[in-house]
Amino acid sequence: MDKFYLNEEAFIVSQEDTARYNQIRGKNMIGYIKNNKLYKVDVFGNGQTIYFTKDKEEIIGVNQAESSDLIIYLKDNQVARINMIKQPAGTLYPIEELAETKLKGFKWFDKLRPKKMQDIFLQELNENN
Repeated sequence: MDKFYLNEEAFIVSQEDTARYNQIRGKNMIGYIKNNKLYKVDVFGNGQTIYFTKDKEEIIGVNQAESSDLIIYLKDNQVARINMIKQPAGTLYPIEELAETKLKGFKWFDKLRPKKMQDIFLQELNENN
């Protein structure tokens, strides 16, 4: 597989810690994969992000940004850069100043989320029985 498509209210979420989640939301997304790693995501329509910035290992702030379209570049499974294509707006807040840190429509389905590759096949088997 070299790419995936997410359509109609697409969402990508990664867990930062037990209470914080990095989020990307848009109308549609295309994710690009090379050597079994996600390296780029194109977001089309109503692009929104909330992600936690770090200085070494310590979270120092939360960035909230919006743009009609976004290009997100990843390195080692982490966001390396975000290019805001149309009508960009964003703010980096100190960690304690942003009250709402979840985008509209956010849901974390931890019990449904596969933790390892074998879980994908186990889930499929459980649904068929």
